Amino acid sequence: MAEVVRGPLTEGEEESSGSSIVTGPLSEQEEAEGEEGVPGEQFKEPRLVESSMLAEVAWEPESETLEVVFVNGKSGSYPCDLATFEALLEAPSIGGFMHQNFL
Repeated sequence: MAEVVRGPLTEGEEESSGSSIVTGPLSEQEEAEGEEGVPGEQFKEPRLVESSMLAEVAWEPESETLEVVFVNGKSGSYPCDLATFEALLEAPSIGGFMHQNFL
């Protein structure tokens, strides 16, 4: 399972092996939307991910689309439901999950 890291990494903090998701703290609005708003609304903002394939991921609830930025700077969009996006975030290998489910 991917390790979720809230807030910026501090100087001297070691990177863990495996996938990590690095995000800032959720705002009160994001927390409220995640609980009562549009399902998945809290995933609209791009999230940095620790992956040899991807740099950022985001999910657009209105169109059920996964938006990705690859480490080479290219970007892509893929049809994706909320459950699949959440599974991507929890995958032990985000790149492996991408290959298996989208590429």
